[in-house]
Amino acid sequence: MRYGSARIAVMVVMLSWLLWVPRAFAEPYVGGYLGLALAADSDFADTDFIGNVLVLNEDFSTNVDNSVTFGVRAGYWFDFLPLIGTQFDLYVFSPNLKITEGQMVQATTGPTTTSPVELPVDIEFDVTVVALGFSVLGRYPFLKSPEFPRGRLQPYLGLGPAIFITSWDAKTPDPPLDDNLGSETVVNGGLQFMAGASFFIRERLSAFAEYKFTHHVTQIGGIAGEEIGGTFSLVGNQPFNISHLTVGATYHFY
Repeated sequence: MRYGSARIAVMVVMLSWLLWVPRAFAEPYVGGYLGLALAADSDFADTDFIGNVLVLNEDFSTNVDNSVTFGVRAGYWFDFLPLIGTQFDLYVFSPNLKITEGQMVQATTGPTTTSPVELPVDIEFDVTVVALGFSVLGRYPFLKSPEFPRGRLQPYLGLGPAIFITSWDAKTPDPPLDDNLGSETVVNGGLQFMAGASFFIRERLSAFAEYKFTHHVTQIGGIAGEEIGGTFSLVGNQPFNISHLTVGATYHFY
């Protein structure tokens, strides 16, 4: 199972949560968005083994690709606290990464001996992340009128935890290894922060632009067959720091 059952469970939770909210006390909404996920390069940390020698707590520099990001959101604003709300987000992005050859780390080759070891090939990973986030939001209304009593322009901020389902698949390097590093799906917790603004086109329809920052760390790597005289293995923790720039539309049910 990669995503199917998880996505169904998420949608059931989101719909049940919306139906639970009393209409008299809330402003429910649903929406969708599309944009860019801009990734910050980072370090592949805490490597376990490489080329039959022990490497502990060493970092390789990684290049993380930008990608498209898209998703849906559902939330509500309280009538009795009209500046406070909550929101669920479900979104997908693909921060593929590359560890370039030639990088040097200090390896433990004996009880008291260390020596430099070089990464012999480029290692690339195709990465897909499905994220489920929950945020507490605050907004402020501008341009109030009888038609838009909550304000036609509504800047907002949000912060909360997120679950990141990260699937990675190692690509065959050039020159190829006997085997690749395999593939895996890992679930990790993380954080998300958002800042945006909604503008109402009609009474119940708004357009919005949003910046979202997400952070999570996932373990990547495995055994890659015979290389540099022995089994080549690379296992470490990869942080993903992503800036999402999105635009979208929201329908409000009040």
